[in-house]
Amino acid sequence: MTTGLHLAVDVAAPPRAEAWTFPESFAVTCQELRMEKCAPSVITWMPAGRHFIYPIGHRGGRLLEWNVGSGIALVANRHLQAMRAKAAAGQGPVPYFDWEHEYGQSGEPIEFFWDAWGVRAFVRWSDDANDLIVRGICTSFSPDWINLGQEFLGLRANCGALLSANSKPAFGRKMPAIKPVSKLGDMKLRAKMFLRKVDALATALRKDGTEWPTFKAFETIKSERPELHEAYTLDEAIGKEFVKDFALT
Repeated sequence: MTTGLHLAVDVAAPPRAEAWTFPESFAVTCQELRMEKCAPSVITWMPAGRHFIYPIGHRGGRLLEWNVGSGIALVANRHLQAMRAKAAAGQGPVPYFDWEHEYGQSGEPIEFFWDAWGVRAFVRWSDDANDLIVRGICTSFSPDWINLGQEFLGLRANCGALLSANSKPAFGRKMPAIKPVSKLGDMKLRAKMFLRKVDALATALRKDGTEWPTFKAFETIKSERPELHEAYTLDEAIGKEFVKDFALT
């Protein structure tokens, strides 16, 4: 488990919410999750809309007009998943985020997607990065990509940088700050992402005429994204226990 709450699971039982037990009440567990902070698992990689930016390393300081739309998210995620597959097969580096566009690894991008904020990234932060974000030392992010003029071509293995509060990201003030969130809020976000991915896959399977599309989508996403399924299971377990407690009062 990754929640740090010492959860116990009856391994002999099916992975249902009822199989989860806690050393303390659900109310205490929920309160601890609400009070404890962590780095957000989702950040804005590029803010939506039209921008004028200074590309990193661009000679002469020329501004680049850059329009961020959903197409960038589609290409970026396709490239990211291809690189991750090659890395898993031992044929290339694991995509990563660095520090200040200069050194080390601050995190690992897992997925790019599009929403109202722009191109978003689901991130697995390093322990050091999580600590610095929670302490407010690192508060912004600057993406790294390959372009030809105004055309987005794709990604390098280094997909961007976590920056200190004193550094200026490529998109300036239009880039939302990275702020710590409660572990409860982050857990609920992961649970919603799990259901979003299940729904999207179920819709695709339904169009293909697959039998039991929702069940198969659920099991597929559970296998592919166990960290999202874990959050969904815990969120369901807490919710059901609160309903039970309320009914008994």
